[in-house]
Order: sequence, then C-alpha cells, then structure tokens
Amino acid sequence: MQHLYGSLKDRVIKALMAIVIVRLCPIFTTVAIHEVAMAQGQFDQEFARLDASPKVLEPQIDFLEQAPVIDGLLDDSLRFLPERRFAFAYVPKGESVIPANYRLAYGTGFLYLYLEASSRQLVFRDRAYQNGDGFQMVIANPRPDQAPSEEFYVLACSAVKEPSLEWTRRIFWYYNVQRIFVPTSEHCKLESRQSEGKISFELLLPWADVHPYHPWISRQIGFNLRFIKAIGSDDAMFLGLVDDPLMGAEESKRQYALLSFQPPNIHGVSQMFAQPARSHIVAGDTLEVSSVTVAPDARASELTIGVYTGEGERILYQRVPQDCSSGIVHSHTQVNTSELPSGGYIVRWSAGSTSCGERGLTILPSEDMHLLDKRLRAVADKISTSSANTLELMLEESQLQLRLTYPYETCGQLRLKLESLLELVSHAERGDDDLASMSGFARKAYRSRIDGTLQPYMVYLPSDYDSGKSYPLLVYLHGSASDETSLSKRGARDIIPQGFVAVAPNGRGRSNAFCADHSQDDISEVITTVTQDYSIDTDIILLAGFSMGGYGVLRTAAETPDRFRALAIMSGDPNLAQKYTGDSTQLNFLDERNLRTFANMQMFVFHGENDKNAPYESTRELVDKLRKVGARVLFITEAEKGHDFLNSTTLKKYREWIGDIIAEPR
Repeated sequence: MQHLYGSLKDRVIKALMAIVIVRLCPIFTTVAIHEVAMAQGQFDQEFARLDASPKVLEPQIDFLEQAPVIDGLLDDSLRFLPERRFAFAYVPKGESVIPANYRLAYGTGFLYLYLEASSRQLVFRDRAYQNGDGFQMVIANPRPDQAPSEEFYVLACSAVKEPSLEWTRRIFWYYNVQRIFVPTSEHCKLESRQSEGKISFELLLPWADVHPYHPWISRQIGFNLRFIKAIGSDDAMFLGLVDDPLMGAEESKRQYALLSFQPPNIHGVSQMFAQPARSHIVAGDTLEVSSVTVAPDARASELTIGVYTGEGERILYQRVPQDCSSGIVHSHTQVNTSELPSGGYIVRWSAGSTSCGERGLTILPSEDMHLLDKRLRAVADKISTSSANTLELMLEESQLQLRLTYPYETCGQLRLKLESLLELVSHAERGDDDLASMSGFARKAYRSRIDGTLQPYMVYLPSDYDSGKSYPLLVYLHGSASDETSLSKRGARDIIPQGFVAVAPNGRGRSNAFCADHSQDDISEVITTVTQDYSIDTDIILLAGFSMGGYGVLRTAAETPDRFRALAIMSGDPNLAQKYTGDSTQLNFLDERNLRTFANMQMFVFHGENDKNAPYESTRELVDKLRKVGARVLFITEAEKGHDFLNSTTLKKYREWIGDIIAEPR
C-alpha cells in the first residue's frame, strides 16, 4: 500500500475558495461541522492511496432478478458479486487502514449494496453516518467531462441501537445542493451486523427513492461511497471511492465516478419500471408517463395508470397495452390530466403482479405571475406594511422556486404558497388583512434599511394574544443548514416559554455562523420590526440558539449586550465562525478577552456529553471562563445526549430558569 500524505485542511480551503469565486457571493460557503473538524485537524489524519487504478467500479454492476433479503449479512447466493475496493483512506496517525470492501448489484426496482470491514466491534455513535460506524453514498446526475454535479442525493446510513437515533439509520442527508434531511421511503432497507471479526452493512435502495435515476432510463448515473469507521473513543477512519472533501458539505456540488450496468437477464415473468416524465405540471397540462419493460421473450403486457387524490380517491384510470419484444423496451403514455384542478396527487402504476410503483404529482395553479404582481401592488395600501412586504416576498420566492425546480421534482410547498398567496390577495382586495390578525406561527417579511431587500422571519403569537397587553420576547437563532422556519419545528418550538411572543430571524443565510455580511443587521432589524408591530415588553427579551445558533447567541450578545435580559445556548460551538470561514479574525469565545461583555449576564447553557458534532469539552471550557468573568451561568448536561435539543427533565429546568429571570427585578 502506498501512502501519500497530504493536508485535508488545504484541500477543503481550496475547494471552498473555488466555490466562493464561482458564486461571487459575500455569504460564506460553508462545510458541515464534521467536515470542518476534519479540515481543522481535529482528527489528525493522514491520506493513504489504496488503489491507484481508476477502475475500482469495474466490472459492470450485476443484475438481480429478485431483491435480496436485507439482514446485514451477505446471502450465499450473492457471493458471486465481485468485491470492490476503496480508492483512498484518511487514517488517524498511528493507525493502520482497516481492510474493507463493498459489492454492488441492481434490479428493476432497486440498487443493492453490501459493505464489509474487518473489525471486532460495531460502534454506535450519535450521527454515525458522520462519526462512525456508518457510510455515505452519492447518486448523481453526471455533467459533461464528469464535472461536479449540483443534482444528487447523499444517502447517510448509520449503525443504530438507540431508538432516539433511529432517524439516522437511513436518510438523505443532502439533496440537490439546497435541501437537507429528506426521509427515505419505508421500502428502503438497511441493516448492520457484527460477526466473526467483521462488521457489515446491507442496503436495498429503491430506484423510486432516488427519482429520476434508473439504469434503463438515465443516460448515466454518478456514484460515490465513503465508509466511516469509529476508532477509539473520539476518532474515525474514512475510506472512499472518489476523494471529495465536500461530500458532507452544505450548498456544494458533488464529485462521483460513473456506474456501468450489466444488461438485465430475465428468466421468469416480465418486469416493468415506470415514472412520470414530470412530477409537477400546471393546471390544464397533460402528463406523460415513461415506462421500460424487460421480458425474456416477445410477449404482450399491460400498463395500468391511476391518478389519485391526496385522500386516496382514484379520479383517473387508464389501461395501456404494451407489445414487448425480448430485452429492454421503452414506451411513453399520455395521461389526460388537463381537467384536474391544482392540488397534490399520486400517480400509481402497475404491470401484472410483479411490478408496481407510485410517484407524487403537483398540479400548480395556472396563474399569470405578471397579473398577480399587478394585483398585489394594487392592494398594498389596503393592508399593513408588514403584510404587503410578506405578500411581495411570497411572490418573489414563488417565481424563483419555479425557475429552480427540476421537472422531476414535486413542489407541494410551492403549490401551497401560491394557493395561499392567491387567497390572501383576494381577501386583501376586499379589505381583509388576514396576516395581521394571524396567531400561532407565521412567516413574514420586512424591507431592510440596509439594502432595500425583503428579508424573511418567523414569528409566533400566543393563541390569546391581546395587543392591549405587553409580552416578553424570545429571539431564536437557527442551526446550520436550517432557516427561520425551524422555530415551528421539534426542539425549537418546545423552548418557547408560555406567554411569550417568539421570533426567528433568517440571519441572511442558512449556514453563515451569523457572522456574514448583514447577518447581525438582520437580527437587529427583525427585533425592531417585531417590537414595532406587536406589544412587546422590551425589558424582557431573551436570546436563544441551537448549534450554529448557539454561537450566534454569543456573537449577537457580544455586539449588543444591553438589548437582552438573558441568553440560552444549546449545543453550540464557541469558536464556530473561525471553523466555518477559516478567518482567524472572527470572534473566538474561548478567548477570555471576548467574554468581558458577559459579566453579570444571566445565561442558560446546555450540551450533550456525547455530542460528536459540536465538542462538549469546548462548551465546558466556555462555561468555566464565563463564570470567571462574572457571568451567571446555569450549565446543564445530559450524559448520553448527542447533538440535539433538551430532554423533558432539562426542559423543565430551562422553564424554571426563565421563570426566575422574569421574576428578578432588572
């Protein structure tokens, strides 16, 4: 084995600089926390070239007529599948590369992976797909000259034994650059095993889960694989196929190798795979369904297509004869959906007793956007400035999303936004300002005084909100790869104290550590907007944040300490900005010189001791230094908790702490 030692930090920084130069964007292009930790040398790893051959994916991927049973072990009947080698490894200093290999196969409806490594122990860590034992797999749409692709799935798979981490067993970590944590279907199966000095993973991934990719329909399919093996108590080893420093990165393209598939060999009944040519259309359009049939000989078959409402009611039904010769036969069927109104639908297809599937279909309203813009401007004087800004942002975002949505993607959120926008504009035309009187969670917008742009925020009003009363305010800063809407989701919504108004700024980005251009201005402007629009007790403003937002709390309070009555930091990293940006001038809150403004500040700090994404020890050090400068810190830990929010016991202590804050005279 030839070792070629190199600096992963240099590789990541070069990749990041390339992206920033291409985008010419002032907002930092960032890497997931774990990737940053690798780049910063936290794992102290060396690069090892395992196979100099570019043919690690040869021979062709074998065809299986039937799907294997998934139990974590390789079936005896599948031992003919060739062992495929990893091309490189990142190895902790002093460690040897663990022997590992993988096998691939495919069927009409699935991709199969078996991964095996020499090890006496299967390790279960928080987010094991990052920290071990687990793996990441990329399925991508190749670009000319095999350039990095912006169309891909990154499937994250973990060895799991704790019910609380079951969500990490198999989930699409990233999808098409912008999206994160997309669930797989229940038909995606993953199991892991430990036996006889080895550990193994077995995966069955339905092609329908990675729509529109299929070996008989797609021109080519890109593929990458990274295996993560836990080493010791905190370290990890990484073995991969294509060395992509940004494989686990946010808002980044992906690298890949090209898969080559063996032609299918069917001995029994014919098999079919079908999918709509588009997953969203406009009301009045006709839908085309593409199908591929494989048969052992010439024979007739029949494709049945049904369109169902979201409630499961069939509203269209079509039977299409298919004349099939032996081998692969492609066909295209027109489905008359022109009379269906806008809405969310399911397209189900079947062929005989062996092949079936379904795909979501979005039918968008057939609304002229230019006409809608004119209607919106005409009603702006009839509603509040906040409501007018919100409607204008909804229109801007809808137009942008329409341009960015690929034909194969459903867009239910866009449909709902358009339908809501049309309804709100119609009500405004008759003088009703629905947004102004809305309680619960609402996403709104303000126009920035800094650059005139419309910026979003999420606000929460208690159901019994009364403008004649004064309410304390919770300001929540979201985590990495998230946005202001996280205020309404699990974890964040639980920390909203009873009787509080709550607001979540966007911060001018999903993953900028709240230190990019104007992110602090955004937080300030949102607070000003909310205190002007609602009845807020400005003497009781609490600032809270999770993960990246935890660093954001420190950064924001350091700049405007007198604005906040108390601070709550949950699973944060006190030096995140330097890690995200590589800029040593960004504030590191482990430096006591940056903590002087926190003297006498009331602070709640939470961190799970098993957190592998944001180091627990860094928070422990932060708390000690905060107390040293005179901050009044309540520090709560959970021994088994990873990178997550508070459990019920800690949540109770958090609420009691807030009660004490409110009761204490300022």
